[in-house]
Amino acid sequence: MTIEFATADLIERLLSPAAYPHEVGQVELVETHISWVLLTGDYAYKIKKPVDFGFLDFTTLAKRRHYCEEEVRLNRSWAPDLYLEAVPITVVGGNPSIAGKGTPIEYAVRMRQFEYNMRLDRQFAIGKLGVEDMHELAAEIARQHLNSRQVKSSERLLRVTKQQIHDNYESLAGDVPDAFLSAQRRWMENKLDDYGAVIDKRSKEGFFRECHGDLKLANIVRLPEGIRAFDCIEFNRDLREIDVVADYAFLTMDLKVRGATDLAGVFLNHYLELTGDYRGACLLPIYEVYRSLVRAKILGIKLREAGASESAASDRRAAKRYCDLARTLTTQQNPVLVAMTGYSGAGKSWLSSRLIPGLAAIRLRSDPYRKRLAGLSPTGDSKSGIESGIYDRATTGAVYDQLLETAGELLRAGLNVIVDASFLSASHRRLARRTAEHSGARFALVRTVASETELRKRLKRRGKGTNVSEADFAVLCHQLGSAEPLAEDEMDTAITVDTEAEIDISKLTSELHRIAGKASGFQDPERY
Repeated sequence: MTIEFATADLIERLLSPAAYPHEVGQVELVETHISWVLLTGDYAYKIKKPVDFGFLDFTTLAKRRHYCEEEVRLNRSWAPDLYLEAVPITVVGGNPSIAGKGTPIEYAVRMRQFEYNMRLDRQFAIGKLGVEDMHELAAEIARQHLNSRQVKSSERLLRVTKQQIHDNYESLAGDVPDAFLSAQRRWMENKLDDYGAVIDKRSKEGFFRECHGDLKLANIVRLPEGIRAFDCIEFNRDLREIDVVADYAFLTMDLKVRGATDLAGVFLNHYLELTGDYRGACLLPIYEVYRSLVRAKILGIKLREAGASESAASDRRAAKRYCDLARTLTTQQNPVLVAMTGYSGAGKSWLSSRLIPGLAAIRLRSDPYRKRLAGLSPTGDSKSGIESGIYDRATTGAVYDQLLETAGELLRAGLNVIVDASFLSASHRRLARRTAEHSGARFALVRTVASETELRKRLKRRGKGTNVSEADFAVLCHQLGSAEPLAEDEMDTAITVDTEAEIDISKLTSELHRIAGKASGFQDPERY
């Protein structure tokens, strides 16, 4: 006869070190709205609550076993060193036992335990999350997305995608003001009408993949082997078989709601550099709004379950922050297009990389784009001569056309853009300005300058095969003789920056805001 335990009694008894097949000093319990996690020192055991929220159903033992096994299978691609196995909980000597012999009464996921403060939400809170971490994280997420299974396009896939977004509004009814909810719903319906064809096209082109599905800072950890995401969604395939933009939008949203718009920009730009999926970013506002309201919805569920708990006030404040971010994202206007101009070696890329955080901008660089168009790696040598090969006039014209076409798509989606190219031709600068005007955006030129002696020094330091640019002394000489200076009517939107002098990036960013109109974006100076 199988001994049954009430749920509360089972968890209480599993707090005893005697319930485990290895040495345990003390057991600590961490509870979420869908699971209990028992921390034993070397290992953590995650038990699923017997709940049904519609989007997940753990109400039977068979389902909990299945989803424990799925959690291990799916997460091994994200954090292979963390996820070990699904283990039964049986009864030995009248008491529950982890991985004991006998008939299972429950199941758990066994994981290697890591230090709580290594989670990236904690790393951020204690001031240990920086730019280099964003580069590493972007490389890891890009690698996972590029290697993940593509989801076959279907009408159902598109229907489910839109349904997931619409379901948020039903769930939030009663938890947020009606006027806010109505405005949010109208904005989203208009956006889905505008970008429905884009979403459909991306599903057909393989951008819907088996993703993580819950890519927030609390589900990412700094391990000895590097930064890794864990706890991907196992309980609902529809929530993980999504556009890659919907996946990383959870992360950029989570950074923005914490006031870390700068880190969100660093992550986003490095991810896009590695994947080349710049056009997909036009969907980012849609998915960031969706993700922010998902978090508000989850907090609403938690508040209804827990009632007047100790965390209720904190949860209500957090839900309001997510709603505030959604409001900001749906009301931002007048994005800005910044065109960098200057000779090779003048510091355009160096400076534009430092403008990304303050402008909350996506940077489009001509050099890697040109290489990608030619089927070369970013640092590959095309062995092209001046105005020949991949640098001939036709190719150069196509590069500028496509860069600015992409810039226009991003601007119309409400995103700020920096185009990092030489823009030494007046016609290319006019095209950039027209792109901004036609997209309802503001425009500014940043002209980087340095002495010819310094330009030569910088080009010599670059070397071949180590930089995306192939410019050398001969290219510089050609530019010096052929560049078209800024006309008088261009000077009203131009800022000249001497890159040999000390540069106050904050002051320069403010000046760009003044000239081009303040760039939109969620700017919360208080980080919490």
